[in-house]
Amino acid sequence: MKKTVWCLSLLLVLSFALSLCPSCGKEERGETVKISFVCVDAGGEERTYGIVTDRRYLGDALRDERLIEGRGGQYGTFVTEVCGMRADPDTDGAYWALYVDGEYSLYGVDSTKLKDGSVYSFVYTAL
Repeated sequence: MKKTVWCLSLLLVLSFALSLCPSCGKEERGETVKISFVCVDAGGEERTYGIVTDRRYLGDALRDERLIEGRGGQYGTFVTEVCGMRADPDTDGAYWALYVDGEYSLYGVDSTKLKDGSVYSFVYTAL
């Protein structure tokens, strides 16, 4: 009987705690934005995509468009493929450098918030 009461109390507390967190368990969506995405391959050739999305973060928007792939890491997704092209420091001696409006990004793809009208680029970069 005590176990049942304890379990029910725990469930009630957890339900209450989750109700206080409006974004818990929900996808990160916000206002619709238009962005440009550019991938620059090893030869310097550029491909540009116009993207309209309600995602808040670049990684989510690019995954929705199937433009990036990667592996989970301590700091978020480590991008290993952009626009079907691979760059992995472990196997290729290169990586994908992220730029926002022409400036090298200080944040990863999963932490980069989208801003309407901005240009986001991944540039193949040899080590």
